[in-house]
Amino acid sequence: MPATWLPSDFEPLLQKIAQKLIARKETVAVAESTTGGLLSASLLSVAGASAYYRGGAVLYTLPSRKSWAEWTDEMAKNYKGTTPELMQHTAESVRKQLDATWCIGESGIAGPKGFGPTRPAGLTVVSIVGPVSKTATIKTGLEDRPQNMEEFARRALGLFVEALEEADGRKAPGGPKRMKLKL
Repeated sequence: MPATWLPSDFEPLLQKIAQKLIARKETVAVAESTTGGLLSASLLSVAGASAYYRGGAVLYTLPSRKSWAEWTDEMAKNYKGTTPELMQHTAESVRKQLDATWCIGESGIAGPKGFGPTRPAGLTVVSIVGPVSKTATIKTGLEDRPQNMEEFARRALGLFVEALEEADGRKAPGGPKRMKLKL
């Protein structure tokens, strides 16, 4: 039975994630910021999540990012908002620390206010790291904090499903698919 607090369109994504991870005996970790724990809570709402959920952290402050995501003083000093490269680093650091197959990383600006025209409310970067890595910058155009948090989580879960499905295509019998080159 789906969680009553969960948006109904999350359920098919979560079921697909659970089925794929369990079937492949893979695991996932979460490094989230502007979703405030929604990604972890969503993944944990599925019965059997202990088979694949390694753990997660809400990396909302600089001290948490230094501890959990291996941010250096230099990274902190130069921080002017989340970039795809920074989010990939963050997700990969948490993935390694929790010895997970995958990590869903997310950080941005939920709102209601942004930080100028280049960093508006409703902006986040999602990075999936693992056998297939994908990163997306998401812009909702909304200033509503709760709506942005929900939409960021929705899009992060969707991107994770895409990565899992792409990884399916790479797992042909006998190893990864290889293209034959004509010389």
